[in-house]
Amino acid sequence: CGILAALTHYFVNPLSSVPVVGASGAVAGVMGAYFLLFKKARVLTFIPPFFLFNLPAWIYLGFWALTQIWCGTASIFFSDACGAIAFWAHIGGFLAGMVLYKLFLKKELPLYTV
Repeated sequence: CGILAALTHYFVNPLSSVPVVGASGAVAGVMGAYFLLFKKARVLTFIPPFFLFNLPAWIYLGFWALTQIWCGTASIFFSDACGAIAFWAHIGGFLAGMVLYKLFLKKELPLYTV
């Protein structure tokens, strides 16, 4: 996922001066796999200063993905729009995780039990 993340960043914005290591894109790949594997999971979410609640993981990760797309698009047109972050690497990693996660599943292990 990290390699596909770096390639996505390069192909979408080849003139970018933002350095790309690949680690955050690989983490985004895990998030993309989680998005599909654990649709019913809930994530404990903190919104400062006092809000703490459980949110469905697909909403949490969907919102995260939309913010990456928003800032990634803005960074193409305005270099300082959202900081020096390789947003397109995150998007590429997230999508790679969604596509490639089945390669890493072991059929004899259940994903979860209810």
